[in-house]
Amino acid sequence: MNLFATTIIDWYKENKRDLPWRDTKDPYKIWISEIILQQTRVVQGYDYYCRFMEHFPDVETLAKASEDEVMKCWQGLGYYSRARNLHEAARTIAEKGAFPVRYEDVRALKGVGDYTAAAICSFAYDMPYAVVDGNVYRVLSRWLGVEEPIDTGAGKKLYASLADEMMDKSRPALYNQAIMDFGALQCVPSSPSCLFCPLSDSCVALQKNLVDKLPWKSRKTKVLDRYFSYIYVRAGVHTFIKRREAGDIWQNLYEFPLIETEQEVGEEEIFSLPAFRELVGNRSIRMFRVVSPEVKHVLSHRVIHARCYEVELEEEDAVLSGFQRVLIDDLHKFPVSRLISRFFSLLLKPNYKNKIMSLNKVQLIGNVGKDPEVRYLDSGVAVATFPLATTDRAYTLANGTQVPERTEWHNIVLWRGLAETAEKYVHKGDKLYIEGKIRTRSYDDQNGVKRYVTEIFGDNMEMLTPRAAQPTAPAQPQAASPVAAAAQPENNPSDDLPF
Repeated sequence: MNLFATTIIDWYKENKRDLPWRDTKDPYKIWISEIILQQTRVVQGYDYYCRFMEHFPDVETLAKASEDEVMKCWQGLGYYSRARNLHEAARTIAEKGAFPVRYEDVRALKGVGDYTAAAICSFAYDMPYAVVDGNVYRVLSRWLGVEEPIDTGAGKKLYASLADEMMDKSRPALYNQAIMDFGALQCVPSSPSCLFCPLSDSCVALQKNLVDKLPWKSRKTKVLDRYFSYIYVRAGVHTFIKRREAGDIWQNLYEFPLIETEQEVGEEEIFSLPAFRELVGNRSIRMFRVVSPEVKHVLSHRVIHARCYEVELEEEDAVLSGFQRVLIDDLHKFPVSRLISRFFSLLLKPNYKNKIMSLNKVQLIGNVGKDPEVRYLDSGVAVATFPLATTDRAYTLANGTQVPERTEWHNIVLWRGLAETAEKYVHKGDKLYIEGKIRTRSYDDQNGVKRYVTEIFGDNMEMLTPRAAQPTAPAQPQAASPVAAAAQPENNPSDDLPF
C-alpha cells in the first residue's frame, strides 16, 4: 500500500477546495482551467474562469471568436501567449471535430506541456499520468528530502520519475488533485504548518531542518528594468493607439504611443526627446499634463517603470503616422495590458458616469473609506462590501484655467476569492484599483418608500498600498468559502502583485 498517496488523498477529502472545474469530466472545461491557472493563483483565476466559460462555453465558440475577443476576455491575467495559444489550439480541435483523447494528441496541442497534458488526461479520462507543477515539486522535495535543483534537466527528469512512482495509479484524478491542493494549502512555500501536517512524522526536510530551503533552484531569474513613457494624445473626440508587435511583452495588445528610454525620464525632459518631437511633429499643443507619475509594474522577468502623459492637440482632425485613430469612447473595445487599463481608469474616470454606465463597466482607483464588512452566504460564498473614494486631481490647462479636485464615493461589492482577499488584506485608507460592473438595485426603506442604490460589483482588484494581512475574527461559523486559503500564493508568479 502507498501510504504517502493514501495520506494525501485522505487529507484532500477533508480539506479540498470546491472549485467549478473539479466537478466535471469535460476535457474542454478542464483544459481552460489548467491554462488559466498556469502562472496564476486560484484567487485570481477563479473569476476569470467563470467569465471565460460564459463567453466561450465550448471549443467551437472559442475557435470562431476573433483574437481581439479572446485577448479582451483574458485582459488582466498576464502571460498573454497563453490566450493566443489557447485560441490557436481551439481552432485545431474544431477542425478535427472533437477534443483529443490520447495523451500524445493532447500534448501536441499548442501551449500544452507535460503538466497540462497529464492534468487533462487524468482528470477527464482517468489516465495514470502524474502532474508535476510547483506544488508537486515542493511536496516531493520536502517529504523525500530531495536536494536536486528543480530547474535543471536532470532535476526535472528525477521529479517526473518520483511523481510517477508515488502516484496512486488506481485513482490518478483523485491523487493528482490531492497532491496539488496539499501543496497549495498545507505544504505552502513560506512558513507551512508542519505541526498539523499529516506527513510530519515521515518528512525528511522537517527532520533535517530543510523545510525553508527546499525545493531550490540552481540559478536566479535575471530581472530587467525598463522605462516606459506613454503619451495619451487627444485630437477632439479621438485618440491614437497601436498594436504591439511580436517578440516582446504584451504581443498583439493595444497601447498608447510609447517612448522607451534606457533610464528614467522626468516631465521636464519628455519634450526634448526626439521620439516625442517625432510623434507630435509641428502640431500645436493645447494642453499637456502628467496623468500618472511613475508606476512600477512587476512582471516575472521585468520591472516596468511607467509614466503617462496627456497631450491635447489643437488640430482635431490630426493623424499620427503608424497609429490607429479611434474614438475615445471606443477604447474599451480593445484588449490592453493591465498597465494600460490602469491608465484608462485615470484618464477616463472624470466622465465614467456618462461614458461607462451604458457599458455597465467601470475602472477606479481610490481609497478605502472603512474596513470591509464580510459575510458568508449559506452556500459558503464570501461577500465583502466597503466604500471607495475617488478624487479627480487638480491640474492647470494651457490657458491657466484651474480644474478643481472632486471626490466621489462608490459602494464596492466583492464576491468569493476577492472578498476573502479583502477580508485579510484590505483596510481603511488603503489605495485600490478596482475593475467591475455597475449595478442598481432597489429596496423598501422603513417607511415603505422604494429606494435605489448603485453598486460596483468588482471583477478584479489590485492593491496599490500592500501590507501584511491582519488577523480578523470570522464573520460567523459558516462553511469555508469555495476558495478558502486561496490568498496563499501557490509558487506561481502572477502578472501583477500582490493579487
